[in-house]
Amino acid sequence: MTTISDIRAILPKLEEEGTGGNCSGLVYRFDDGGHLLHTVGEGYVPEDTDAFIDCGVYDAESNLIDEAASLSIDEVQSWIASALKERQSFT
Repeated sequence: MTTISDIRAILPKLEEEGTGGNCSGLVYRFDDGGHLLHTVGEGYVPEDTDAFIDCGVYDAESNLIDEAASLSIDEVQSWIASALKERQSFT
Protein backbone atom coordinates (compact mmCIF):
# COMPACT_ATOMS: atom_id res chain seq x y z
CA MET A 1 0.00 0.00 0.00
CA THR A 2 1.19 3.50 -0.84
CA THR A 3 1.74 5.95 2.03
CA ILE A 4 1.94 9.73 2.16
CA SER A 5 5.70 9.32 2.76
CA ASP A 6 5.94 7.55 -0.61
CA ILE A 7 4.15 10.46 -2.27
CA ARG A 8 6.33 13.03 -0.51
CA ALA A 9 9.42 11.15 -1.72
CA ILE A 10 8.42 11.56 -5.38
CA LEU A 11 7.14 15.13 -4.88
CA PRO A 12 9.64 16.67 -2.43
CA LYS A 13 8.19 20.18 -2.88
CA LEU A 14 5.13 19.11 -0.83
CA GLU A 15 5.35 21.15 2.36
CA GLU A 16 3.16 21.46 5.43
CA GLU A 17 1.35 24.81 5.48
CA GLY A 18 -1.43 26.41 7.46
CA THR A 19 -4.57 26.87 5.39
CA GLY A 20 -6.44 29.15 7.79
CA GLY A 21 -8.86 28.51 10.62
CA ASN A 22 -6.43 26.26 12.52
CA CYS A 23 -6.29 23.90 9.52
CA SER A 24 -3.26 22.70 7.61
CA GLY A 25 -2.32 20.46 4.74
CA LEU A 26 0.42 19.44 2.34
CA VAL A 27 0.91 22.07 -0.34
CA TYR A 28 2.78 21.97 -3.66
CA ARG A 29 3.27 25.53 -4.99
CA PHE A 30 3.44 26.41 -8.67
CA ASP A 31 5.64 29.28 -9.86
CA ASP A 32 2.57 31.42 -10.60
CA GLY A 33 1.19 31.08 -7.06
CA GLY A 34 -1.31 28.31 -7.79
CA HIS A 35 -1.04 25.15 -5.73
CA LEU A 36 -2.07 21.58 -5.04
CA LEU A 37 -3.49 20.98 -1.56
CA HIS A 38 -3.79 17.63 0.22
CA THR A 39 -5.68 17.31 3.49
CA VAL A 40 -7.48 14.76 5.62
CA GLY A 41 -10.92 15.34 7.09
CA GLU A 42 -11.41 18.85 8.39
CA GLY A 43 -8.01 20.15 7.29
CA TYR A 44 -5.31 17.97 8.79
CA VAL A 45 -1.93 17.06 7.31
CA PRO A 46 -2.07 13.52 5.88
CA GLU A 47 -0.10 10.87 7.76
CA ASP A 48 1.12 7.43 6.74
CA THR A 49 -1.81 5.78 8.54
CA ASP A 50 -4.43 7.69 6.52
CA ALA A 51 -6.26 5.61 3.91
CA PHE A 52 -8.11 8.52 2.24
CA ILE A 53 -6.89 11.98 1.21
CA ASP A 54 -8.75 15.06 -0.08
CA CYS A 55 -6.96 16.77 -2.97
CA GLY A 56 -7.47 20.08 -4.72
CA VAL A 57 -5.94 22.32 -7.39
CA TYR A 58 -6.12 26.07 -6.74
CA ASP A 59 -5.15 29.17 -8.72
CA ALA A 60 -3.00 32.03 -7.39
CA GLU A 61 -6.05 33.62 -5.71
CA SER A 62 -6.88 30.31 -3.97
CA ASN A 63 -9.92 29.69 -6.16
CA LEU A 64 -10.65 25.98 -6.49
CA ILE A 65 -10.03 24.68 -10.02
CA ASP A 66 -10.42 20.92 -9.46
CA GLU A 67 -10.89 18.63 -6.50
CA ALA A 68 -11.11 15.00 -5.56
CA ALA A 69 -12.61 14.18 -2.18
CA SER A 70 -11.67 11.07 -0.25
CA LEU A 71 -9.31 9.48 -2.75
CA SER A 72 -7.77 6.26 -1.55
CA ILE A 73 -4.09 6.75 -0.84
CA ASP A 74 -3.32 4.40 -3.72
CA GLU A 75 -5.16 6.76 -6.13
CA VAL A 76 -3.47 9.97 -4.93
CA GLN A 77 -0.22 9.49 -6.87
CA SER A 78 -2.01 9.11 -10.22
CA TRP A 79 -4.35 12.03 -9.37
CA ILE A 80 -1.30 14.24 -8.72
CA ALA A 81 0.31 13.17 -12.01
CA SER A 82 -2.91 13.95 -13.88
CA ALA A 83 -3.36 17.31 -12.11
CA LEU A 84 0.23 18.32 -12.87
CA LYS A 85 -0.17 17.32 -16.53
CA GLU A 86 -3.41 19.29 -16.86
CA ARG A 87 -1.88 22.27 -15.06
CA GLN A 88 1.06 22.37 -17.47
CA SER A 89 -1.33 22.65 -20.40
CA PHE A 90 -2.81 25.84 -18.88
CA THR A 91 0.52 27.58 -18.15
